[in-house]
Amino acid sequence: MPPSIRSAAVLEVIDKGGATATHPTPLLFVHGAFHGAWCWDDHFLDYFADRGYHALALNLRGHGGSPSSLPINSCSVLDYVEDVSTVADRLPTAPVVIGHSMGATLAAHVIDRIGASGSVNTFIGIAGAFRGLYTCGIYPYNVANSTCGSWGLSIGSPLLNGLAGRRFGARMYSFKSYSDEINCATGVCIVYGVHTSQIQGETGSYTFPYGHYGLLWYTASQQVGLL
Repeated sequence: MPPSIRSAAVLEVIDKGGATATHPTPLLFVHGAFHGAWCWDDHFLDYFADRGYHALALNLRGHGGSPSSLPINSCSVLDYVEDVSTVADRLPTAPVVIGHSMGATLAAHVIDRIGASGSVNTFIGIAGAFRGLYTCGIYPYNVANSTCGSWGLSIGSPLLNGLAGRRFGARMYSFKSYSDEINCATGVCIVYGVHTSQIQGETGSYTFPYGHYGLLWYTASQQVGLL
């Protein structure tokens, strides 16, 4: 059974720009674990707002200015999914959801949960762990913590298996690296013959020589080119 989902207090959201006739669909950016909305604010939000988009980035509970009633290590992946869903549900139309690292997995789960895949032209998973992390173990012998548990990023977890074969947009791309210090922390990036950042049924996958955070910061032009 999945863990109980705890409602979050008011979440901090950085909100810039506004929808236009040319770009009516809002863009919701989701950061990864132990990161924050600032990573999108530094490099992306103003860029898209200046080009006629409504661009938002939330801080997940326990990150940035979003409070949490529990220590961050006690928050589950499903808690974070609830955070993203809460913000997405308040928008006037289903958003395009863009995520990095754990945020890519959260974004995919939310798109599937709210049935927004038909509204997403392009989904880009940046340094995601769609096939799990060896550092989290292999289900059911997974590391027993909230991020790696059976409803987290352990290989073969119910959470990740539930995303297998699902569509998160008309086109789906993954950005990956064999120098990723998070996804390849054990020295192995391949899970059952495929890089863990790759998405089942994806349109294409791009490999870069950057680390985990460099995949976010140094591929902006490639990301924009795919939208």
